[in-house]
Amino acid sequence: MDFIIAIGGLITGIGLIINVFNTRIKYGWFTHYQSKSRPLNYVSLLLIGKLQV
Repeated sequence: MDFIIAIGGLITGIGLIINVFNTRIKYGWFTHYQSKSRPLNYVSLLLIGKLQV
């Protein structure tokens, strides 16, 4: 059971790291966050949320 939780945490961590390095900040009246690559953003969001059971 602990092994499955560790695998899920590892997958979520990989998704978070991809999402952090894929973010671009645009400054203006308000701070806007955009992704550099849309497909990579979708992959990271799938790793963070959808693969967790």
